[in-house]
Amino acid sequence: MYKILSLFLILLFSFNSLALTNEEKARKLYVETNLDLNKNCSDYYTPHDTSVSTFHKIKGNYNLNILDDLFEYQKILEEFLYCFNFVKNNYLPSINEIKSKYPTTQVAYDLINQKTIWDIGFFIDEICEDLEKENKLIKIKIEQTKAEIEKENNRIINCYKTNGNKYKRKKLQGCEKGDTTYNPIGLTTSELEILIQQLKSCWIFPAGVVMEPGIFVKISAQFNQDAQVDKNSLRVVDTNISKNNIYYDAIINGAKRTFMNPECATLKVPLDKYNAWKNITINFDFEFMKM
Repeated sequence: MYKILSLFLILLFSFNSLALTNEEKARKLYVETNLDLNKNCSDYYTPHDTSVSTFHKIKGNYNLNILDDLFEYQKILEEFLYCFNFVKNNYLPSINEIKSKYPTTQVAYDLINQKTIWDIGFFIDEICEDLEKENKLIKIKIEQTKAEIEKENNRIINCYKTNGNKYKRKKLQGCEKGDTTYNPIGLTTSELEILIQQLKSCWIFPAGVVMEPGIFVKISAQFNQDAQVDKNSLRVVDTNISKNNIYYDAIINGAKRTFMNPECATLKVPLDKYNAWKNITINFDFEFMKM
């Protein structure tokens, strides 16, 4: 009788130990899963946000009739796609693994009863499909807008003829409207080189930052007719620097500060060619920034 009781106690202790081990394994997997989610989707998705409501709010921040806004919106779209594909292909499979491998654990029980997890699992295919469709539509919209801009630019250029250093509108059909001060001539190679060298001299390497070859960040800026930057217009148009990079903010802010450097308070550009430099996008690549 004593031996049977001892065996029973050993089995009971072993079962409790196994249960505890499974609970620890389930919790470890759950923590790792959420850390991966946060790393890949921290700006767009949390386990408590099962819809693309955040995406729709962001969409409202852009004027989709403006090319720069279209480019920036498309970049956000692709980041959303990356995020929700990660949820579909990595996050949800790990959650299902916890529920199937450790069904008796408290972690699995909590997940089974978490409505948001069920919702995102049910709608994830539809969300990814909608994002793919939206991304394709925006790409088409970008190409259409670029074509319209090129067509309008060609029309305007054709409507003007040179008159010494000035430009006079031709008396042609379709040329009745337009900016009579428009200057269709862009910056010359030497003028462009002077501008680039000026901006390079205003770039200050952020202290303590480590930059890897191949990185870049494109910053767009708008200038008034006195060649002074509108600080509120500074935007990141594109970059391949991950937001998880510990130097991300330092590099991005350093690029923006280039335009606000006192040495670049006024651009060295011909003021009569305002249309050629009123909107500028500079590519701060590794070669530019390592100087």
